[in-house]
Amino acid sequence: MSILVTGSTGNVGSIVLNNLIAQKISVKAASRNPADYNFPDGVKSVRLDFKDQSTFDGALESVDKVFLCIRSDSIELFVKAAKIAGVKLIVLLSSLTVAFSEDDGVIRKMHVDAENFIINSGIPYVFLRPGVFSANSKQLAKQIKSGVVRGAYAKSTNPRIHERDIAEVAVAALTTPELVGTAPALTGEQPISHEEVVAIIASELGKPIKFEEITEAEAVVEMSANGFPEVIVKSLLSYEKKNLGKEPFVSGEVARILGKPARTFQEWVRDHISEFK
Repeated sequence: MSILVTGSTGNVGSIVLNNLIAQKISVKAASRNPADYNFPDGVKSVRLDFKDQSTFDGALESVDKVFLCIRSDSIELFVKAAKIAGVKLIVLLSSLTVAFSEDDGVIRKMHVDAENFIINSGIPYVFLRPGVFSANSKQLAKQIKSGVVRGAYAKSTNPRIHERDIAEVAVAALTTPELVGTAPALTGEQPISHEEVVAIIASELGKPIKFEEITEAEAVVEMSANGFPEVIVKSLLSYEKKNLGKEPFVSGEVARILGKPARTFQEWVRDHISEFK
């Protein structure tokens, strides 16, 4: 069995790669510029650029399964190439937004399209649908260091999920048959608000940090100025607004699949505390 790991240098993909290596499974690490990274010994690195179809065949050669992490219009072409190459399973890093039909944002549409391309290909699949990543909090690092964090919808809550839990479920999906044909919703078990996120990070750092609530319009301006596409920003803020006053959805799927509770946000902060200092 040989597994192609896309996004192999990212938050989730890098952990998937290392966990598969630990199980002594043959893996290929895909990236646009493999020469720029030092992959573990014994790992074959391959060039894969989703905007360059000429890289597809080489990356997919002798591959049985694919961990697919893609945010590109080229996914349909890649899935067609995977079908021709004889790929037997695609584990897609999708999004929990797919499960909520009332969400008409661009993020949901992107993931719905990706899932449909794979379903229509006939390749067996597992769609991992994580909710809000704990790792999104890295975006607060600069403000955390300044002592003041500004954001909209302070009391909007989400059960944030650790990237290690997502990766461990991905490895289970790639190495056992139980999840084939399913789309597990992956969340943490601890719903916390934006202001609680800041309070937890402050507690772990041992220093006071103020959360300053701002309007949605102000948040759009500030987040867009920090490099986020405005259409994505508006979609994210719309999601947060809809969460106000709602009972947060906690799936329990991590515990069911892995046989242990999902990691807490505090655990995530301790794993990444150096990034906030």
